[in-house]
Amino acid sequence: MFPIQTLPRPLELIARAIPLTYAVDGMRKRCWRSVDDDHGSTLAVLGCFAAILLPLALAGLSLSLRRARQNGTLSFY
Repeated sequence: MFPIQTLPRPLELIARAIPLTYAVDGMRKRCWRSVDDDHGSTLAVLGCFAAILLPLALAGLSLSLRRARQNGTLSFY
């Protein structure tokens, strides 16, 4: 909701590690400024987060499904 520059330095570093920060910042820029503003940097950061976190999420899902099948707690998959 608020710009992360107003946070104390340790909290600002944590906020920069959360993808939602960049998504909200991009929406804020889009709503409050002209349409011609450059959103390339925000999209690039979100793209990097997606490139890193999507494979990790798929690997985690695959691992959890494999363990559920081995334990017999997942009956239909």
